Amino acid sequence: VGLAHTLATYAHLGTQVLIVSQVPDQLYQPRSVYVRVFESDSGSIFARVRRLSVPLAEHRRVQQYSRSRLAALAAPYPEVRILDLDPFYCDSAFCPIGDASMSRYFDREHLSSEGGRRAFEPLRSALSIAQAHRPP
Repeated sequence: VGLAHTLATYAHLGTQVLIVSQVPDQLYQPRSVYVRVFESDSGSIFARVRRLSVPLAEHRRVQQYSRSRLAALAAPYPEVRILDLDPFYCDSAFCPIGDASMSRYFDREHLSSEGGRRAFEPLRSALSIAQAHRPP
């Protein structure tokens, strides 16, 4: 009820709203992943990091309900946009916790500064588009 009221209020005011989707929560703490990866000798480091990251299908399953609710609440208001960050954090099968040298996460649910940088361009672009479509 609270978000529906908030969106209706902003729509009435003619204000553009950008809702940013939840980034993937990881299965393990980053420190545990990197310790485990560097203790092993088999395969590429990134391949091992990727295998210990949340699968894209699992992330989508976990987020399905909240994302469908957000989409339904936003649907009546053309001035409300939802920014999906999945393409910036996930590949075709996994949402890697990091790369061979650095984690994108501080803990299982929160991005590190490196992870936050991945959201910079999509956010900047989405805000620029919103600004360009702002009524005079």
